[in-house]
Amino acid sequence: MKKKLVYLVAALVIAFAAIFQMSYSSSATTVQSCMGQCKRAQNACVNAATTQGEVSRCNQSYQGCISSCKN
Repeated sequence: MKKKLVYLVAALVIAFAAIFQMSYSSSATTVQSCMGQCKRAQNACVNAATTQGEVSRCNQSYQGCISSCKN
């Protein structure tokens, strides 16, 4: 009986660890994806910009986008 209880507890610990790992990796992937979208948007904005002021606004927008990914 004691041996079965040890196996049950071990299985539960492993299951909780797996769930924690999946939730952590999912949130990390989301942040990376968000940052990638910000970078692509900045690149498109800079490519379309015709003045230095527009490039500056692209960079400001990029910084705002990055900070929203971290929240």
